[in-house]
Amino acid sequence: MEMQTQMYASKMSKFLALNQGAVKLYDECISKTQDMNIKNQLQQFRMDHQNHIQQIQQWFQQAGQQQMQPSTEFKNFDQVLLQTARIAQGQDDALKAMHVAEGFVNAEYGEATHESSMLPQDIKQVLQSQLQTEHAHLYAVERWSPLMQGAMAGGTMGGTTGTTGGGSMGGGYGGGGGRMGGY
Repeated sequence: MEMQTQMYASKMSKFLALNQGAVKLYDECISKTQDMNIKNQLQQFRMDHQNHIQQIQQWFQQAGQQQMQPSTEFKNFDQVLLQTARIAQGQDDALKAMHVAEGFVNAEYGEATHESSMLPQDIKQVLQSQLQTEHAHLYAVERWSPLMQGAMAGGTMGGTTGTTGGGSMGGGYGGGGGRMGGY
């Protein structure tokens, strides 16, 4: 039983780190966004990620577990996205970075909820609830992203984001690999 609990703590640690990285990314993107309607929505999405952090920290507290370190690969991806947002030249670049990040977040949540039959009910509820929020984020960011506007006009985007979790992005910032390819 202890091994399973550690496995669950590892999974929840990944989502805690994912949301912590998202808050930093939103800070960067918000600072580069001029459109006040988009900026206000990004600030709400940032608050959603802060709420996700609180929910996951609450799970750790109730489960009597401590956060574990996410994998190096995961931390490297997080750093690439954050660096991309920091060097973004204005709102369009920031929204491209946000689009890629939300695609990744949705894919991670989608994968975890797809495996939810193997998870305890408390973790399943947290992840499924957060996935619904992430779908809304991705949908909104897709509407604003110059990346998607070009793809919709020219039909050049590979993959789909779907609404049932997961999906893959055919474009990605910073060299790609994994679920997302590079520009």
